[in-house]
Amino acid sequence: MTLSNHKGIILFILFLSTVCCYGQYDGLEGDTKKKPTPDRITDSNQTSRDTQLVDDYQFSSSFKDKIEPYKAIEFMTNGSNNNFYLSLDPQAGYWWNQRILLGGGVHAGLAYNHTSFGGFGFARLTLNNIFIQGEYRHLNTNIQNTLDRQWIGSPIFCLGYSSSIDMSSWVSIGLSTNGAYSENMPFGAFIYRFGYRF
Repeated sequence: MTLSNHKGIILFILFLSTVCCYGQYDGLEGDTKKKPTPDRITDSNQTSRDTQLVDDYQFSSSFKDKIEPYKAIEFMTNGSNNNFYLSLDPQAGYWWNQRILLGGGVHAGLAYNHTSFGGFGFARLTLNNIFIQGEYRHLNTNIQNTLDRQWIGSPIFCLGYSSSIDMSSWVSIGLSTNGAYSENMPFGAFIYRFGYRF
């Protein structure tokens, strides 16, 4: 009976000592550095993913970053009182990587004996300060032989020189390929224009 009482007392003391004592295992080398919790690992991975998204946006350009709006006006005149001619061609378009320009515009022309109006579309390839342009013009003008108004269209090929790479101003010369169109223009098939970007 006495032995069973001693066992009970020892078990009671051991039970109390395990509840009151606190033990910590520091590892073999006694490293006490705090390990990151799973929540912290998730947060750091999330932060790196967010930063990566920002970095990707900064270094990769979108389609809108490669195109640039373009607005300009071209004019042609001879300044002669006997054979006066003036044309104004406002135009707009988009410039792709400062190399390829696609656009269109409207035409208004005034000569000593007739007027003309219409529209056009063009594509321009720039190589530094020199550019090659192809366009199609469709104009309503007086026919030279009958003096009746009629719509006439023609492809036109031009070669030009710009004062700067951003095409702030330029001069171009070209030829129209439609004979009927050329007959009704003041300079025939020959075309020259001055242009300004704004």
